[in-house]
Amino acid sequence: MDYFERKLDDKRRLTIPTELRNEFASGVVLTRGFGQYLHMYPQNVWNKEVEPALDGSILDEKVADLNVRFRRGKTSVELDQKQGRVTIEQHLLEYAGIDRELIAVRAGAYWRILPATADV
Repeated sequence: MDYFERKLDDKRRLTIPTELRNEFASGVVLTRGFGQYLHMYPQNVWNKEVEPALDGSILDEKVADLNVRFRRGKTSVELDQKQGRVTIEQHLLEYAGIDRELIAVRAGAYWRILPATADV
């Protein structure tokens, strides 16, 4: 599965499709993306691929810019194993312009989360 559509519930919870829940068993990292959308990473992908990419010289402005982009508003949460849900913080929803309906598209090892009205 590389794409899904969902409606958030009243508590801003996103239900991950059953077929994808094992992918997020290590946890879920949500953060701002490169544009006005969100990135959703399995915790193990964040730890293995993103964290090392954010490491570097404290004097390297590119590294600093990446750190600011991906750490600003970053949340790490556990997937509710019973219902397969994860709560998305309000500030992240506002950043991405997501009201209630969203789409999620796989982008390699992570997912882009966009408003349902976005052109993908």
